Amino acid sequence: KLDLNVKTGKKSYEEIKKLSFESSYLLEKMELVDVYKETLTLRFYFSSTKKNLTEVEAGLELAKIKKNL
Repeated sequence: KLDLNVKTGKKSYEEIKKLSFESSYLLEKMELVDVYKETLTLRFYFSSTKKNLTEVEAGLELAKIKKNL
């Protein structure tokens, strides 16, 4: 699991969630952890049925999501 702070801007939480799942096929679950002003703290859970993921691999998936947000 990895956390990311996201400025909402014009995007809703639902839009961010949809884009996140579209960006990473290894994303299993996403939680809203905290809201402060226009910043959301999101927790991402990554999983694979084929192998155990390393923190580096999860970090690469999070980078894909961040790029698309």
